[in-house]
Amino acid sequence: MNWSTLKKCILMLVLACIIHVAWLGWDSFILLNPQYWQVVNLDIVRI
Repeated sequence: MNWSTLKKCILMLVLACIIHVAWLGWDSFILLNPQYWQVVNLDIVRI
């Protein structure tokens, strides 16, 4: 691909934001549903 440096940086920032939003969604889902606490390491989720 013939992308400029700016477009590559924007792509990396967008992908990183998507990953962080997915992680926050997963954390929220686990913490709001106690029935899943037994199968998840809560020490990692609460960090």
